[in-house]
Amino acid sequence: MLECGVPAALSTTSDFARPPEKRRAWHIPPLTFAEEMAAIWTKRGQAACAAASWVALAAAFNDAIANGHDGRWRVFPAETGLGKTTGMCLYAARLIEANREAAEPVGMLVAVRTCAAADQAAADILDFLPTACAGQVCAWHSELRKKPKPAQIRKAAVLVVTHKRYCDGLIAPTDEEWCDLVDWRHG
Repeated sequence: MLECGVPAALSTTSDFARPPEKRRAWHIPPLTFAEEMAAIWTKRGQAACAAASWVALAAAFNDAIANGHDGRWRVFPAETGLGKTTGMCLYAARLIEANREAAEPVGMLVAVRTCAAADQAAADILDFLPTACAGQVCAWHSELRKKPKPAQIRKAAVLVVTHKRYCDGLIAPTDEEWCDLVDWRHG
């Protein structure tokens, strides 16, 4: 078990402060998340020395979901190599698994810089999931050989898009493909 504390700023967030039996189904326990990240780091032959940051990362994701309708963008500042991208992929996978038991499933929109990064993020998320959950992740960008159908986009719990795809939709929301995103069941 990891020995690390939860940053004071995150310890009082709405869902994190609840006892485990009263947390929402999608709540990913930060210590469990950090332990899983440590196992990933160890398997890769790297020192698992960022436990406090991994706890904070999971708590930040939980807070973003609990308070995500406040109009603020979330940025998690941390040094290169800490595991932010791996952590995002692991969290997305655990969120998909938690959605199986949730009365009100939640989704995660991931915006990345390039089409290759979107494909890689979707593949990395899938690596953390059982095969039965494959349809819950959808990469969507301009370079896809096979475009996802609107039903696939709506069904996905995690949607990975490029910044350009996201921004284009804000500028030209009448684009037919953007309408598919607006119809995404998670908002």
